[in-house]
Amino acid sequence: MPTATEGSAPKAAAKPKAAAKKPAAGDAKPAAEKKPADKKPADKKPADKKPADKKPADKKPADKKQGADDKPADKRQQTRAAAKTEEVADETPAVPVYLPKLPVSLAVLNTLEWASCAKVLGNLLNFTPSLGAAIAQLRPFRSAQHLVDVLNQALDALPAPYIESFLKRFNELALIPKDKLTKEHKCCVGLDALTEDKKSELTPLYTQYRESFGFPFVVCAREAKAAELASKLKSHLHNDKAVELENGRKEVKKIARLRLLEVVAA
Repeated sequence: MPTATEGSAPKAAAKPKAAAKKPAAGDAKPAAEKKPADKKPADKKPADKKPADKKPADKKPADKKQGADDKPADKRQQTRAAAKTEEVADETPAVPVYLPKLPVSLAVLNTLEWASCAKVLGNLLNFTPSLGAAIAQLRPFRSAQHLVDVLNQALDALPAPYIESFLKRFNELALIPKDKLTKEHKCCVGLDALTEDKKSELTPLYTQYRESFGFPFVVCAREAKAAELASKLKSHLHNDKAVELENGRKEVKKIARLRLLEVVAA
């Protein structure tokens, strides 16, 4: 019996050892808990990185500054544009060009201011100021024929596209309404007496001509006859564009010469 008691005593002593181990395990837990506590300083490192995070924050103000700089730049451009507009608006209006009573003598034409002379001569081809300006630079004119020669030389020197632009300023003579016929138009023999049947015959010919060459069929009204317009149109439709541009140049020279003799008295 005692032996059994002694044997049980050691067993009881063994239990405390196991209990002693528990605290050891318990000691391990605090050690494990301390590790996270040791990591906290490592967590502070990201806190040290906050200054690095502040760099983008520093960039934001820089971006804002750029945006702020852009806006003033746009405002400066708008301000400059507005200033230019104001400058143009504040400019003294151009003095109206003096246009003498027509017709003018050759002596007066030679002594006019350049702008006034250009305006007088610019009305020769349905308000083409560039032509008048070019001719005005060639003064003085010795005679009316000299002025006509200068006009013809100026028209001959123009390239085909310019002549084409002049031709486009004219209307088909036979298709102009009677209430819009000028004194010059009425010089075409029989034009004011042209019947509607005759106009309906000419209309498709005029249309075909314009579609073929890109400009209207132009003739000098003062040297034309209404009865001959249809035959002329048919004959011109067989030409190519280069030939018709030169034919148009000849008609323009006739028109400009006759108008010139009206505005300038010899």
